[in-house]
This record gives sequence, C-alpha cells and structure tokens, in this order.
Amino acid sequence: MSLKTAAALTLLATSALAIQPVTTGELTIEQEFNSWATTYGKVYSTSTEKQLRKQVFQKNKAFVVSHNAEYEQGVHSFNLELNHLADLTNVEYQKQMLGFSSDASTSSATTYNAPNGTAPDAWDWRTTANVVNPVKNQGSCGSCWAFSAVATMEGAYNLKQGKLNSFSEQELVDCVNNGTNTCSLGGEMYQGVELGISKGVMSEADYAYKGSSGGGCKFDASKVVTKFSGYTNITSGDEDALKMATYKQPIISVGIDASSIWFQLYFGGVFNVKSCKNKAAELDHGVAVVGYGTLKSKDYWWVRNSWGAMWGKSGYIMMSRNADNQCGIATQACFAEL
Repeated sequence: MSLKTAAALTLLATSALAIQPVTTGELTIEQEFNSWATTYGKVYSTSTEKQLRKQVFQKNKAFVVSHNAEYEQGVHSFNLELNHLADLTNVEYQKQMLGFSSDASTSSATTYNAPNGTAPDAWDWRTTANVVNPVKNQGSCGSCWAFSAVATMEGAYNLKQGKLNSFSEQELVDCVNNGTNTCSLGGEMYQGVELGISKGVMSEADYAYKGSSGGGCKFDASKVVTKFSGYTNITSGDEDALKMATYKQPIISVGIDASSIWFQLYFGGVFNVKSCKNKAAELDHGVAVVGYGTLKSKDYWWVRNSWGAMWGKSGYIMMSRNADNQCGIATQACFAEL
C-alpha cells in the first residue's frame, strides 16, 4: 500500500516516531485513526467494532510514544511504529499472527556443527543476485511455519539455479499432515521441508497462496519444480554454528519467540528485549535468517518475516546476536538441501 494523501503522510510521521516522539497535533484521535485505517486498508463491519479498534489503537499509540521517547534518550536500541497491527491487542496479535508449534523432538534431520574456518564479520544473502525473493505476506493465517520452510527451500534452489523461483506456501498448508496444520493450529518448519523431500514443491504460480486452510490438498505431481534431498538442523543454541551456516547456506529457517508487543510494533534498530524467551517450547513464530552484522557495537541477525514489506525494515527485523540466544534464534534452526 502507498500513502496517497497529505493526511496519511502526516500520520506516518506521527506513527513511526522514528526521529522524535510527537503528539497528535492538529489531528484528533478520530482523524488520526481514520487516516491510519485508510492507509492500511482497514474496514470494520460495525461502528462498535470500529470504536473498539480505535481504543486499542489509542492505547498502542501511547505505548509507542513512550517507548520511542526512551529510544531517543538511548534507553532502547530499537524503535516502534503504529503499523498494520496497531489495532490489535497483544493477545489478539499472538492468536492471529503466530502459528509455529514447536516439536523439535520429532525432527529426524542430521545436526550441523560449525566446521573449521571463519565466517566474515558481516554477511547478507540479499546482496547476492537471485537468491532471496521479495518479502511475502501470510495475512491473518497462522502459516508462518510454511513461509519459513519455503524460504530455506527457495534459497537453496535459487542459488543453484542462478535465478529467482517462488515456491508454494499453500501447498504446505493444505498438504502437510493432510492439512491438519490449519491457520489456527499452525505447524512446524521441518514438516514443510519434509514435504519438499517426499513429494516435491510446486511453484507459487501453480499453487497460489489463499491465506486460509481447510480447502484440501491439491498437489499435482506433474507440476513439481524440484525435490529436496534432506535438511540439516543447526546445533541447538549455538549462535556460532548458526553464523557459519548462514554464511555457507542461503536462508536458514528458524523459530523465535515473537510474542511481545515490541515485536508486534517493531520499526527499526537492533531488537533487544531481555525478557524474550529462548526455550524450544516457548517459540511461536517461524521466520528466516538471511544474514548478520553489527550496528553501533550491537551484533544482530538479519531476519526475514512474512508480514509484508510494510512491517519493520521493509519486512525484516534486526534481532540481537550473541546475546545468550535471545528469542531462541538458534534454538530450532535448519536449512534445506538439494
């Protein structure tokens, strides 16, 4: 979506609060909320629902203003914005957007230990042509695990082929475990990769994403783009191994704890929340690591999300690296192999 009106441009400056905290100014909260809703294409079925969403938006705005004021004072290493999730409470956000159900004990892949040698201080697969596709959007379906699994399969295949290929997330949603991993229940990334091993993956064009589940598996073997030979798990909790794997293998599928309101409304900077959980059973979101680096002495991972390019840093987040496996970034990570 693009900002079409002057009012929307004013809202962006108010909501992102990237430079300094600002107040509503000449806009009433009603005007500000309406402008925000127009910007993000929000339509509410009843006036009661709209009023409820406005109240949530206003509460989230107060949180963003407070946090960003502290960010300007150097208290935080990242700032927030009133993005497309700003009309959801944090509980609603968790139910709607987070669909990774961790069950690492059932994964049968081999384990990757960091090999001898060194990786560069910074690396970003997005700078290598024809490896990383544009950021996708899972919508309101809890299919993050499918997008994460597809990302690592796309990375491996695109690097080998030397051109961008987009695989089908809907195939995974509909066909993994015969479609029992619904939008509401979520699933596991390795299950998606295992489907790519056993059946193969179809293209996005041949099996388009619907953002819903329960439609039945429509897999067509005649339209399979490729099959994968296997996948490898990164040594759990080992960020050095994850760093080396990220350098050697394009796009690593990872599970993280994304439950906090700070993640929900993230805008930019190195995400650092010490209360973020890192145990396998506490992970709730599937994403993908495409690189790493350091900003102002703070090490970070480049993490690709699946909420569209308007979330975070054009669809990405810089998550803390070498911070005791914060948010479980290295707890449950794997990459697909051709």
